[in-house]
Amino acid sequence: MATPTPYTLTALPTELLLTILFHLNVKDLTILRRVARIFITLVPNLTLDDLLEAEQESWAMGEKLVACSKCVRLRKEEEFSRRMVWHSKMRRGGRNAGRRWCNECLEKESGIEVVRGCHG
Repeated sequence: MATPTPYTLTALPTELLLTILFHLNVKDLTILRRVARIFITLVPNLTLDDLLEAEQESWAMGEKLVACSKCVRLRKEEEFSRRMVWHSKMRRGGRNAGRRWCNECLEKESGIEVVRGCHG
């Protein structure tokens, strides 16, 4: 007797996948985009406002994730200069949090290499 084929999420029809995606939060959508290529095309790009809202949630705080406004991704705090993460206007919920850039984006834009290892 043949072994039954295992069912996977990616085997579901696109219409059903989209219905499921509609009910997921930012954390789940972010994780899902990393799972398989099909989800990169199905999951809409998250906006900076989505990420700024997500960084306020306990899961993001626990993982020390903050949003970069240039690449529009959640990144670890250590991937930012100290000023970008801890300055009162730039920190989570701060007035200028939406202007925060990670070190990688800063290097690409300015051409200046950011010194790593000192978190600053």
